[in-house]
Order: sequence, then C-alpha cells, then structure tokens
Amino acid sequence: MVPTLSRMLAMSTLHASLKKWRGRRNTIRALADLDEHQLRDIGLRRDDGRPDDNFRLRRRGGYRALADVDDIQQVAEGNNLSGETK
Repeated sequence: MVPTLSRMLAMSTLHASLKKWRGRRNTIRALADLDEHQLRDIGLRRDDGRPDDNFRLRRRGGYRALADVDDIQQVAEGNNLSGETK
C-alpha cells in the first residue's frame, strides 16, 4: 500500500508533536532536579498552585517566572539601574 500525501502529512505532524512533547517533558524533568536557589538564578520559581490565565499549562505543578521583563525594566528605571542619567 502506497502512503497517500494526507497520510504522510498526518504522520509528519504526529512525529513533530511527539518530538515537542518529549522536549517539554525533558525540560520539566531537568527543572525538577534544580533546587530553589538554582531556579532563582535562572529567573524561575516553583508554582504555588494558584489558578490564573495559564492554569491549563500549570495544573500539574510547574514553574513561573519571577518577574516579567516589563516589571524588571520598571524597577531598573525606578532605581536608576538602567545606566541612564536624568
């Protein structure tokens, strides 16, 4: 039986999805091996379980950014850490 174009496309899509899933799984496993200090060094903290807009992504326990880039920029500007003079 010769695979049709639609079957080949479906298999290719499935392969790409599984590859992406394995990559995410490996990342989560690697993050689980880090202690709180190491997570903080890369700007993450363990999820505290509060529901929010990303609840679907975090429902099994996950990691959250310590602060958004905009928050960091605002703090830097407020403390004049940006290097600019007023």
